[in-house]
Amino acid sequence: MGINPFQAIFSRLFGPGQTGGVVLNEQQREIIDRVIEFVVDNTDPRIRVVSNYQRKLTPAVIRTAQYLGGMIKGFPEPLELSRDAWTGDPRLNAFFAAAADVPLAMGKSADLHTFFSDPQQNSAQEAFALMVMDKAERKVFGAALEGGVLRHDVAQVNVSFTAHRVIAPAATQGDALVEIGLRGVRRLLDVVLGRIAAIQQQATELVEHKALLATKLRMLKSEGFGIETPVDHTQEIAQIEAELARDAKEVLEKKGNARSIEHYLEQINDVLLVPEQHFTATEVRLRVSRLGVKVEENSSEPAHELLLTELRLGERTAIVVPVKCRRSDMPPKGALLAEGAKYL
Repeated sequence: MGINPFQAIFSRLFGPGQTGGVVLNEQQREIIDRVIEFVVDNTDPRIRVVSNYQRKLTPAVIRTAQYLGGMIKGFPEPLELSRDAWTGDPRLNAFFAAAADVPLAMGKSADLHTFFSDPQQNSAQEAFALMVMDKAERKVFGAALEGGVLRHDVAQVNVSFTAHRVIAPAATQGDALVEIGLRGVRRLLDVVLGRIAAIQQQATELVEHKALLATKLRMLKSEGFGIETPVDHTQEIAQIEAELARDAKEVLEKKGNARSIEHYLEQINDVLLVPEQHFTATEVRLRVSRLGVKVEENSSEPAHELLLTELRLGERTAIVVPVKCRRSDMPPKGALLAEGAKYL
């Protein structure tokens, strides 16, 4: 579908000297209109039949762009993702168990391979991207000094980072932030599509339930051949008829919503006006030892303090870290297969 027009907004938000505001001068108005068309194309193009749909969607689109822009601009400076940096960088020490794990994580990134193999990026010797990880805390028993005595049964919390993914690479830090913002937009549009699909599913289920009740009602009213023992179904028939009446009313409402383009537009606004309900970025302070053991604030045990960004997408959480990757540190695609073959 061509270039995502959100790119123009995010480029302005993340460009040099920008303050993060979206001012609706004539040029910005044109960008906003293109963004709205992108949103409509990726939800339901029939929304264009709604009168003044662009005006109705403008506040939600601006709200989402400003929120995502502000959130992403709060990310820390990129971390150098390399085997050489592992020894001296406590963050890399915490994120990876061994120096060799760093290039392995880069090599597993399809996004990075695509970026560096792109003919337009032949001159690019580095890529800026986002590393996403899962953080786990697990209670264990380990060795520690207590009162000058070494004990081996001390309750500890082990902190580990797994499932490293390097995504959204770009040639510059600003372009990488734009790519991250575009992925955020996609996520919000997925939420909208999920809501629309749920509305349509509810309408379908109601129609099927109504048909089932109608069949039961016909069976109860049928006299058959008259050889069965007479049974009074009056009360049961009355209950089903009442339920049928309720279902008929709900079917009209649900099918009306499912077919109402106005209702789809409302779903877009419901999501894009409150992006914070679907996306949050929280700073997490964590002190860990060189061995990955969580150290309390009042402890004198040597530890490194990590300031992490935890991103929450609905029920899913992950730690995100902007990174810088060098082309020279990228293992070739075949290297991962060769590494895996050692364990076969």
